[in-house]
Amino acid sequence: MEAKILEVIAIVDAAGVMLNAVESGLMQRMIGESFGLHQEKIIGVNSCYDDEASHVAAFSHLDPKLIDEQLATLKRFKSERSQSAVQKALDGLSNAAENRNINIMKKTVEASDANVTHREIRMHLRDKLGYGYPLIAA
Repeated sequence: MEAKILEVIAIVDAAGVMLNAVESGLMQRMIGESFGLHQEKIIGVNSCYDDEASHVAAFSHLDPKLIDEQLATLKRFKSERSQSAVQKALDGLSNAAENRNINIMKKTVEASDANVTHREIRMHLRDKLGYGYPLIAA
């Protein structure tokens, strides 16, 4: 395993810096190739069921009361946070997505500090940068 790690590090080093590796699509290709090599070993939930009824039955152990409580907690969390802070953080993410001189990781942390949820951050960046493409293609 160590040899494989050193091999990957050498490939990234040869690209110059990590940013170059990302922008050139190298990292996306490497991840895709790795996934392709191991895809046959991955078993998804859907492959374990013969029909829709058995798929639904697998989730029958979920307590609807607990689901409702969790959704109420999330709704309360969102209503109690500062909407102006959330909007400011999302605007910062937009700016970082459009300007490579702004540290997008820093803006992501700031959004988290402003109580923007992981899903909101992810969906906002997906809207700005697209889905599953290296930065150069965004």
